[in-house]
Formats: sequence, C-alpha cells, structure tokens
Amino acid sequence: MRQEDTGMHWMPRRPDDQRAERRHGAATPRRTREAPGRSDDALHADYAAADPGRAQTDQVLNLQQRVAELEAANTALRAEAERTRLILDGATDYAIITIDLEGRVTGWNEGARRILGYEAAEILGQSCGVWFPPEDRASGVPMQEMCRALEHGRAENERWHLRRDGSRFWASGLMMPLFGGQEQPRGFLNILRDPYQGTGQGGAPHAAAGRA
Repeated sequence: MRQEDTGMHWMPRRPDDQRAERRHGAATPRRTREAPGRSDDALHADYAAADPGRAQTDQVLNLQQRVAELEAANTALRAEAERTRLILDGATDYAIITIDLEGRVTGWNEGARRILGYEAAEILGQSCGVWFPPEDRASGVPMQEMCRALEHGRAENERWHLRRDGSRFWASGLMMPLFGGQEQPRGFLNILRDPYQGTGQGGAPHAAAGRA
C-alpha cells in the first residue's frame, strides 16, 4: 500500500526521542512479573515500601476481619456448649460423667447429682473412686475399668455403687475413652443408670445377697 493512499506518513524516530522515552521509563517503574522463589514476606515488604499508607490500611482491615471471624466462631462454640449442657442435664435418668486420665471428675450432669447425691461443685476434681465400694477401691477396680476402656474401646460393668450418703445400689455402667487431637486419649466418659432410682429398692433383687 502506498503512503498517498492512506494519508499516513512514517517518520523515523530521532535518537533524542528514544533517549527521552528511556528517561521517562526509568522514572516510572512498571509492574513486572514476580521473581520466582520470593517469599510472601518479601513481596509484602515491597508492597509496603511502594505504598505504606495503603499497606497499613489493608493490615487493619485484615485484622478487623479476623477478629470478626473469631468472635463468630466463639459465639457458635458457646451456643453448641449450651445445647450440649441442656441435653446432658435433660438426661436425668442417667449419670453422665467425664473423668481425666488420672480418674478425677471433670464433668457432672444433673442425672449424676440425682443418682449419686453429689453437687457438681463438691465432686469436680475429686477421684471417681468415691462411688466405688471400699472393697473395689482396694482391689483397684477403678483403674482396671479405665485400662479396659482404653484397650477395648469400652468397659461395661454391673456392680455395687455408693451414693454420697453411703447407701449402696446395684447398677449397670459403661466407660469409654475420650480422644483429642492426633487420636490421643484425653479422658473417659462414664455413663451410669440406676434402674431402681426412686423405687426405694436400692438394687437388683438378684444381687441382694451380695450386699450382705
């Protein structure tokens, strides 16, 4: 195509124009591709150095967002804990107890208070052996049940138990291990039901002779 057909004329750039463009380009750095292997901290430092005011504002906004997320998570955890408490306290026919690996009581529901007679404030931190008869404590039965629960995943029992007032009652129980992070044991869940609660019988008829 000829130049006269388009009305456009090509003019060669002068060396002075090229030098001016190079000076202008050096004064206004353009964004380039990130060098491979650079860490996020290094990139953030470059960004903060280029625009410290904007970087500080972003940090504040990110912190506020993180705080809001933590508050929402804590609210959800508190709600879940309250629902769990209501469920446990509503199971008044069952003593639902948690104990640590040393056998100390860490959790106590309303059913445990009704069946065993201890208030939560006086039993928390005490040994679970308090509701085992003296002969079972002397034989190491509490520790044996915890060991069976760890070894087999559960330990069932049917034996005499002691109330706070010293009276005995025959009941079935179940102990299961509780696991935390990395499947490490954190303690035990002990569930106990007195089938004769409120009847005044105080134990199973077939076991009455064993109490004598």
